Amino acid sequence: MRRNEVLECPWLERQPLGRQPLERQPLEHRPPAWIRAHSGKAAVHMEEGMQLGFASVAAKVHGKVEVSRRQFTATTMTVTPSELFLNSQSTAQIVIPGDGAEAFIYHTTEQGEMAETKISGRTISILPPDTCCRVMWQREAALTTFSLADDLCLQIRRDLALRNKVLCAQLAVIDPILWHLGREVRRMLLASSSPTGMYLDSLAVVLCQHTLGTYTQREVPVGAIGALPMYKLRRVIEFIENNLSEDITFRDIAAHVNVSPFHFARVFKLSTGTTPHRFLTEKRMKVAQQRLIETDDAIASIAYQLGFRSQSHFTSVFSKYTGVTPKAYRKPG
Repeated sequence: MRRNEVLECPWLERQPLGRQPLERQPLEHRPPAWIRAHSGKAAVHMEEGMQLGFASVAAKVHGKVEVSRRQFTATTMTVTPSELFLNSQSTAQIVIPGDGAEAFIYHTTEQGEMAETKISGRTISILPPDTCCRVMWQREAALTTFSLADDLCLQIRRDLALRNKVLCAQLAVIDPILWHLGREVRRMLLASSSPTGMYLDSLAVVLCQHTLGTYTQREVPVGAIGALPMYKLRRVIEFIENNLSEDITFRDIAAHVNVSPFHFARVFKLSTGTTPHRFLTEKRMKVAQQRLIETDDAIASIAYQLGFRSQSHFTSVFSKYTGVTPKAYRKPG
């Protein structure tokens, strides 16, 4: 990308470097003028050499190593406490912070509101094409990224029969497979011998298949015939998120939005591409992953917090969802 090239982002606005202390404060502590200013359309000036769509504004990046193939690019670097813009451009991006990393991603919700999401050395960020967001790094940390070309993603979509599904942004997901691959690739890039082209091509396919197979969902046009109205779908999701500790069923969820259970099961799957039971389970498992990593709560306590009647049932569901037991998942590395 050439110097001074301008990339339009739908809500991002560059701030003077002198205002950085305000950027680090929680959203509720920032003045309304700041929120409004950061919700508008703006241009981000990209620095030369940042081929993965990283626009360094206040960021100090060093130790950058990059290898590229036609359909895949892998980059590793070290970032210092600073501000960094992430833009996926026309490729899907996988962003893997190193151990000890701590940062906040600033983004807009589906309702158009500003929000912040904390990321750490145990989380992964997945950005679909044409996604941009702003990251404030709190400390120096390693950063490894993978860029998956659009033609590779289209090929994998056909192979996996995912033509009608779209990749969903995951700002702070816990994914042991991507976590370990990121660290292994960083080790190889920093070693004296670079990975071979055959290895990179195989890695690209593995990354793409895992990412698209795990983080895509059915694309439902707004106002699709038979789907839940958006306001009801939002009420359903809020009800589920607020009652993860309760023993709720799809009948309880249907009653919350005044829809018959049979009709609700059908229109919910049409709207989300999954069943109410699976959606509820996935929500619980994501929260469980976060609590296992970020808290010292006993596994039995986490199980009861998420509506499971016993630790054994929780362990069974968690193992089926992640491939490892809660105890093994909690162990670092």
